[in-house]
Amino acid sequence: MSITDIAKRMTAVKAKLDECKRATAEMQKEFDELRKVTLPDAMESAELSKVTVVGVGTISMRTDAYASIKSGMNAEAYQWLEENGHADLVKSYVQPSTMKAFLKEQFTNGEPVPDGIFNFNPYTYATITKR
Repeated sequence: MSITDIAKRMTAVKAKLDECKRATAEMQKEFDELRKVTLPDAMESAELSKVTVVGVGTISMRTDAYASIKSGMNAEAYQWLEENGHADLVKSYVQPSTMKAFLKEQFTNGEPVPDGIFNFNPYTYATITKR
């Protein structure tokens, strides 16, 4: 192949990759809508927390959350954690996954999470476990 042919092929492959990325983003959006809104709403309406669908698997509901310290609020967040008996979470910074797990635990236990310091948005989503 000539340099021109290789460059043209590279351009064509790049265009296909870009198209795949767009399609993936669209499919991810639909998937998220189905698992975070449509299916949880349908199961809630049917008063179900778990159901087995032949050919699909067992559908159950789980709670997860997006969690982080609000921009510019690190000092306040660390102070709050220390004052409320959670200083062990604070290092030079709090790992995002540790913060998420902690805030989910607080939420699950009915403990307050100061929304002026933390971003915490719990959501419910559906999972399918194949048999």
